Amino acid sequence: QLQDIGIDSLNPDHKSIREVARRFGSEQVAPLAAELDRSARFPYELVHEMARLGFFGLTIPADYDGSGAGSLAYSLVVEEVAAADSGVAINITDQTLTASCILHFADEDLKREWLPPLARGEILGAFGLTESESGSDAGALKTRARLDGDEWIITGSDFSGGVRHLRATLVWDDPPANPMDASDLVNDLDLRVVGP
Repeated sequence: QLQDIGIDSLNPDHKSIREVARRFGSEQVAPLAAELDRSARFPYELVHEMARLGFFGLTIPADYDGSGAGSLAYSLVVEEVAAADSGVAINITDQTLTASCILHFADEDLKREWLPPLARGEILGAFGLTESESGSDAGALKTRARLDGDEWIITGSDFSGGVRHLRATLVWDDPPANPMDASDLVNDLDLRVVGP
């Protein structure tokens, strides 16, 4: 059952996080939104500021350099930043989806390697789901993965990427037995330095 969460029901930490995100959105994102849309420029300066504010580590536990503030804090931040520009807010969502795949499906070594830099915004994540033939319909994905010895072979393509360092790609084990058995695999992308 869904419950309306009004401002009065938020605890002081959530109110503070929401206010920081609202101020960031109105003072830093909104003034650039039209220019970012016109130029299709990646907002490096805003991404760096979101990292500094801790927006990328909200759902990542403190053991991996996140704040562990949780899903409500994450939702409040995304809502406030998206009110100014959803194109900027999607960076928080991509980062969180990538981290979530690692947090829930990766082994401890991968968690220790990737979650801290994701939480700190030192690298940017992407969630690979969209394909030219299937859009974002996970049940229609064409990207496949098969185990060849000790390595996974991934065939197919997705539209995620751009200014990203790590991608959690949603794929089907080959052959796909059931559309509800999607697998998450973590694969490295070109590790470029994020900067202007």
